[in-house]
Amino acid sequence: MPLDAATYESLAGTFRQRLVENYTPLDYDCAASIKEDKDVCATYRGYIKFLTKDLEHMYVDDGSVSKRSHKQKLESIAKEMIVHGKAFAEAIRKNYADHIRLSIHPSAGSTKISIKVLPLALHAVTPWHSSPCFTVDGRIEYGMREVFDNREDVELVHKDGRPWYYREKSDLYKWSESVEIEPQYPCGLIIRPTKSNTSVTDLDMLKLRGLVQENSPVVLRGFNDTRDKELFVKKAEEMGTPMPWKFGLILEVKDHGTESQGLNNVLSAEWMPFHYDGLFKVKKEINADGKEVTVSCPPKFQFFTGMTSSPKDTGFTLFSASHLIWHYLPQNYTLEQLSKLSWTVRTTSFDEAKITDLPLVVPHFAHNRPCLRYHEPWPQEKTAFDPTYITIQDVPNSPEICQMLDSLLHDRRVAYWHSWEEGDWVISDNVTMMHTRSSFTAKSDRCLRRIHVD
Repeated sequence: MPLDAATYESLAGTFRQRLVENYTPLDYDCAASIKEDKDVCATYRGYIKFLTKDLEHMYVDDGSVSKRSHKQKLESIAKEMIVHGKAFAEAIRKNYADHIRLSIHPSAGSTKISIKVLPLALHAVTPWHSSPCFTVDGRIEYGMREVFDNREDVELVHKDGRPWYYREKSDLYKWSESVEIEPQYPCGLIIRPTKSNTSVTDLDMLKLRGLVQENSPVVLRGFNDTRDKELFVKKAEEMGTPMPWKFGLILEVKDHGTESQGLNNVLSAEWMPFHYDGLFKVKKEINADGKEVTVSCPPKFQFFTGMTSSPKDTGFTLFSASHLIWHYLPQNYTLEQLSKLSWTVRTTSFDEAKITDLPLVVPHFAHNRPCLRYHEPWPQEKTAFDPTYITIQDVPNSPEICQMLDSLLHDRRVAYWHSWEEGDWVISDNVTMMHTRSSFTAKSDRCLRRIHVD
């Protein structure tokens, strides 16, 4: 029978007591279990640790209870919690014998499997005992608030007057405009002005570039004048060197409908492969062996303006970060192994039909961290256009490696799905990030402008 929240809350204590009465083994010895079972001992120690913190002011502040008595009280509560856990485990075992029990607490894996429910956590962490601290390069650390409060390299960010999250201190967060900078899951930042009528005219584009190459993509939302074409070009020039391509300086794309004046490109409704822009922007060089080779020379950044909004359920742009791909690599692959590999791309979609010896991993031009350089294989069965074939060179398991990378690129723990709002500025590091565009329905009428910046 369904219960509303108020009824459940009023009966929760009774439910727990019934659980203990019905499922605790008659011969269960809590003290012996703590002593003999590694899982139980680890859980008990964890309970003591957090009870000590949670209840440090409950019994001793008025001097009525000694520290020894307080410690004994905490141990008694922890043992009661162990008994509750034993009863719960027995209830699971008897009623769901063919199921696997998951736990967010550390475990030896004999009766339950520990999982990490927080992004980028290095070990099992209880969310209600942790505060997140975001590093400048997009990683996340978890710890007690008092630990971060005592770190000189960390600052507490507030929202609406309340503590929001911790982040590493950096001059990249110090803007002349009043802005709110919010981390996005699983990567990137969204920046909003806190005052209305804030224009992008005076934005420090070199500071923005610094943020982008640390933690892409960076989304600017709610600013004025973002759809001004001349200003768009001017701010791109302040950020770096715009790189015209075969489409001209500005690529203007309308995702649905018929070609209209001023639009260089009208795309179909199908998914696109994950790729990086400028793979087929090539030049000829002489290598160390004296041979002429084709070299890919992509731009460093993509700079987008969302000219229109898109429906919330279609027409997404996906961005996947290299550091997240490395974090979630399967155990049978390592970054060191992948760094030794090269690949070949073959297609008739661009002037250069085949490029070989492309390194799969390259160092970033600014911070030297390893970045994935890759194009998702796109055979004819996936597209109405020309297919793109990818081969990992000199290995027998090229399809397996591609399949592994493709799976990670589309993994929700790796890929940020951007839903466009009118006036969005999105800037992405084209070296550390891979991107694609999802399919869209007939109701989508998304229009974007894009400039490549070096």
